[in-house]
Amino acid sequence: MKKFRKILSAVSAAVLCALPLINCAAVNAASESEKINTYRVYVDVKENSGVCKCIVSSLYDGDNMRFQETKIGDLGGEVSNTSVGNQYVECYYTASVNLDQAGTLFNMKYIYKNTYEENEKDFKIYSENSNGVKLSSDLISRTAVLVGDADGDGRVFLNDVVCIEQFIGNPENYPLTNVRAADVNNDGVITDEDALLIQKYNINLIKHF
Repeated sequence: MKKFRKILSAVSAAVLCALPLINCAAVNAASESEKINTYRVYVDVKENSGVCKCIVSSLYDGDNMRFQETKIGDLGGEVSNTSVGNQYVECYYTASVNLDQAGTLFNMKYIYKNTYEENEKDFKIYSENSNGVKLSSDLISRTAVLVGDADGDGRVFLNDVVCIEQFIGNPENYPLTNVRAADVNNDGVITDEDALLIQKYNINLIKHF
């Protein structure tokens, strides 16, 4: 119980210290707006896939959803994207060699007014090796993650902050089951900054991640 109180005190202090740095106009604008869910779709490849190129096409409800950006994964390579209007995006991934390691090619960030499943209309993946041979679609998978939902209960709330801080303080006794969701700023590590972003989100200092 004492440890739990220390965690909450530390998080609250971090938020209070950060408040003067926030532009007042931005705070007011966010407070008056509805918070929006942030999702990342991770595109992962299996071991010994032989993938060298990958194209992901996403069709979604542009009235409720917005594509934001792509970020390269842990296997290196390059990724770019082309957006068409507010409801279609194609992402292009290229590796320097045929891949033999399992890992993440890249992730795609979206913001939604509701859930990912309610907004997605179509999602297609095409891949080939360096010789231009089309590869099986089973070699690549995708996972949609609600950013900030560290405890996996389907929402982003203050208990996610506690979950992250407990993991940081004692990862052996408090392992994270949703590491990707807890990595709010998408920098590859779980830190106090991730917990602070969730705090800001819950008190309407920011509208989405």
